[in-house]
Amino acid sequence: MKPHCGNDFAKFPKLIGQHKAYLQEQLLAFKKHQRHNDPYHMMQDISQRMSSKDIKEIAEFLGNE
Repeated sequence: MKPHCGNDFAKFPKLIGQHKAYLQEQLLAFKKHQRHNDPYHMMQDISQRMSSKDIKEIAEFLGNE
């Protein structure tokens, strides 16, 4: 069973059910500093620690076709 994701209070988006390719593209964009809409740089910091394999596996786990 996949966990519920997101946090309405903190305005974090729900990731489960997003398209796998979209999740992978967005994580790579954060990693390459091409996306800047995370005010505290949380996603940039996290994605910097992820390998390409990690990003692909997270997208596979959370995403759908």
